[in-house]
Amino acid sequence: RRDADQQSTSIVPRTSIRTGVWNESGQMGKSGNRAPPVVAPAAVQSRGVAIDILRQLQAHRSYFRESVRVDVPQRAPSQQQFEMAEGGAASTDDVSAASSFHSSRGDSVSAAMAAATRATAAGDDEDDLEALEFVARLRSKGKIEKMTTGRTAHNPRNLKHMWRLDLESGVPDVHGLSNTDLLTGFRLFFVNQHDAALHFFELYEDIPIFALGKAAIFFVWSVMTVEDTDLSNTITYIRQVEADVDGRLSRITPKTSWLSFSSGQPPTAEILHYQVMSAECTLLTAVMQLLRDSLVEKVKGVINIRSAWQKYKALLDSKAALEASGGHLDVDSSAGLRFGIGTFNLVASLLPPKVLALVSFLGFPSDRQYGLEELEIAFNGGGVRAPIAALSLLVHHVFLQASFCHSGLAFADPAERVLERSLTMWKKGGIFLMFRARQCRLLEDLPQALERFELAVEVNQTWLPLVHFCCYDRASTQLYLFDYEASMRDWDRLLAENDWSKAYYAYCSAVMKVMLGRHDDAATDLQAVPELLKRSKKINGRPLPFDRFVKRKIQNYFDPKTRVVSLPFPALEMIYFNNGMPQMPPPLLQRIVDEVTEWRKISYDGPNPVDAAAMANLLQGAAFSQLHNTTEAERYLKEVELSRKKTTVETWTIPYARYEMGMLYCRVDDDPNERGIPMLKHALKFSGYYAHDLQLSLRIHLAFFELKVPYEDKFRHNEATDKDSRV
Repeated sequence: RRDADQQSTSIVPRTSIRTGVWNESGQMGKSGNRAPPVVAPAAVQSRGVAIDILRQLQAHRSYFRESVRVDVPQRAPSQQQFEMAEGGAASTDDVSAASSFHSSRGDSVSAAMAAATRATAAGDDEDDLEALEFVARLRSKGKIEKMTTGRTAHNPRNLKHMWRLDLESGVPDVHGLSNTDLLTGFRLFFVNQHDAALHFFELYEDIPIFALGKAAIFFVWSVMTVEDTDLSNTITYIRQVEADVDGRLSRITPKTSWLSFSSGQPPTAEILHYQVMSAECTLLTAVMQLLRDSLVEKVKGVINIRSAWQKYKALLDSKAALEASGGHLDVDSSAGLRFGIGTFNLVASLLPPKVLALVSFLGFPSDRQYGLEELEIAFNGGGVRAPIAALSLLVHHVFLQASFCHSGLAFADPAERVLERSLTMWKKGGIFLMFRARQCRLLEDLPQALERFELAVEVNQTWLPLVHFCCYDRASTQLYLFDYEASMRDWDRLLAENDWSKAYYAYCSAVMKVMLGRHDDAATDLQAVPELLKRSKKINGRPLPFDRFVKRKIQNYFDPKTRVVSLPFPALEMIYFNNGMPQMPPPLLQRIVDEVTEWRKISYDGPNPVDAAAMANLLQGAAFSQLHNTTEAERYLKEVELSRKKTTVETWTIPYARYEMGMLYCRVDDDPNERGIPMLKHALKFSGYYAHDLQLSLRIHLAFFELKVPYEDKFRHNEATDKDSRV
């Protein structure tokens, strides 16, 4: 670089920032095989062009600190094009020139930046493009090589950035980059630029917080796909990140004598910073192991869950000791500690009662309110943990309420605050748009929910797991609107593209065709279900609950020889199991009542008439309950209880009818303990195998929390065991 002002004759590529080196043809070669220096083309050997290139690169002086490749184009871009690379579009010609410049770079970051340039010129909000523009500037200056977009395990690192830890903020201080620049990867991920975020984290992978950010991307991807290969690769990478963090800890932790077990010195803020990251790695690894099919991996996951909690408990004590000695933990690590403690309390509190009793006995915390408060503080504190804390809060406030609660309005205000702030910080973020759509559905605004789901799909075309989540929710929303044709299209798309439960997707598509009167097509779909069940996923060697449900339906209501489909209320049953009634406005609920009333006027000639009548009573009673017609709701729900001894197939209607009656009594009685809570306990202890038993357990568990039932009362049963249940 000194020679640039002394009429240097060439610019020579150096070792790549990735594991390879450059060969004689200017391409990446295998690691360890250093190629001879490449002389730049004569067109760029002049002093003037060299100075021009160096001036363009000077904005990031940290570039000169490392031995990295200078990516010299065959023809240097004009000053106007370079200014366009910085994000300034003035005219149509300028937009075309800048877009062509970015597209010519040949990688995903620059391709996305080319689209961003056009979007900015079209008047879109520039705040969403700020992070993407920063990465594109790094790419245009030779800072980022073309990187793979596949989700792979850990890549060997030869990056060596000069940085130090800022003990006030907890964010690394990298020369030449601001704190805003360093958060680029996290912002990119939450504004739908997932590959660009992955590229950014790989660039700074030698800095632990960014390696953990890359692990977080792998984690989210694996949770959405639940593919064993993705889970295994994610575990491998997280373990290597944890080994790096633990290695740094061993170098900065005071050494103790073999005669003593403690150095006697209070922990430093730097030590606690890395201990928080180590605990997070252990927790993420445990979750991945629990999602795997292998029983051995699940046992390892349980052990790691306990290990992670022990680390968080020790961190609480260490933080107190640090503060007692006059020190303080940095803002970001403090948020990470609160996030971990809050997550443990929240997740443990959602476990089924019997499991929760065991977990509490083993010393795990289960205070849901405290957990929500800690997550709220972590979210409000900002930093790299804020978006993850926001997602945790939204899973509780929106996802759980929509899936399992009798009324989804209990956490409507907190959810609205989190969503409003999240969508302000990460405009058009696909994940937050999905939660916004679910929130609209909770508020019974189904058309607006559909618009949000469609927008989330539109901005996340490359992130297929999230697209499939949105398609699933969109299909359910269209079902609540009785738009069977549109719902069928989404179920067919999931059947073609997603491997989670193809048997269930085929069954749902068949149900939509039955409702449309296309019985032959429905019979064809149902005939394919047994073969799909053989290839379905399993948990601990057992089929998924939805697959077991579909198998029972096929066995009891479909004759493959005659191709006769005798499913009673298939669409209304799907609405009920998806907890759709609390999310439907009164006119649609009244339609459910009317359809069941019309069915009663027709002579049912299908199999299991008593069970079909029990389903009709439950569906009508639940709809009347949501319409606040207490008299009619109680009448139909009691009919289910009276016919319980004759119900042999649809036994799930018995505990679910008790749950509906319990929630009805809790709403109308002044004291829920008089009839409501005892009836909920009565439903919870229904013995025998029935469809969606875990779902009912979660519904009742969440109801206990809303009703503020004391912890010990959740497990106290005064009534005798139900002798009348049927398997």
